[in-house]
Amino acid sequence: MSAVLRPHQREGVKFMYDCVTGVRIPSAHGCIMADEMGLGKTLQCITLMWTLLRQGPDAKPTLNKTVIVCPSSLVKNWDKEIRKWLGGRVNALPVDSGGKDEIDRNLGLSDILSDISGSLYSFCR
Repeated sequence: MSAVLRPHQREGVKFMYDCVTGVRIPSAHGCIMADEMGLGKTLQCITLMWTLLRQGPDAKPTLNKTVIVCPSSLVKNWDKEIRKWLGGRVNALPVDSGGKDEIDRNLGLSDILSDISGSLYSFCR
């Protein structure tokens, strides 16, 4: 994927990687991706997730699951972009409706729980 990234996107992925792994600030693990529209935030985030699902700073995967929380209007777009860039390398479980019990049931099925899950809980609005 890195061959597809533009220089500013590579810089963004490195920044996020350093933030979420504690390289930038050892006591803090996270960041906010707030670039302007059209700069490739989705691809940068997918690249970061793929990297952390496969290899972290200690040469082992840092994550085994990822949850994407976004407005329900973007869930299908995230699913489409994940399939476009990662193909069958991960199993996505897009969730854009249903009550808490239904969502918990879908996420609790460990044999089909995806590496990357797009979800929106109504209380996050």
